[in-house]
Amino acid sequence: MDELREERSRSTLGYRYRESVLPVGRSVLVVGAVSDVTGQVTIGKPVQADHQYLISLKDEEMLATTTSRHAQNMGIAMVVCLVAGVVLLVWGLIA
Repeated sequence: MDELREERSRSTLGYRYRESVLPVGRSVLVVGAVSDVTGQVTIGKPVQADHQYLISLKDEEMLATTTSRHAQNMGIAMVVCLVAGVVLLVWGLIA
């Protein structure tokens, strides 16, 4: 399921709900907050706003590699945009 439920307010257009199926027997990486308040160990969303809650079919090493590759690609894109901006600025000053 992937749907947008419109609930308009001053700062929100709505909420996106996304669900997917986890394959049976497949390992997953879960990063969250562990609690045993109910007497049973559960993993849930962290209370701190700066901590992430993540469920991934990728293992930790693959996730780190993917994140590193994306960061490297963004760095390259930043340099390309900077060079293009300088070229356009110089061209605009000359023309």
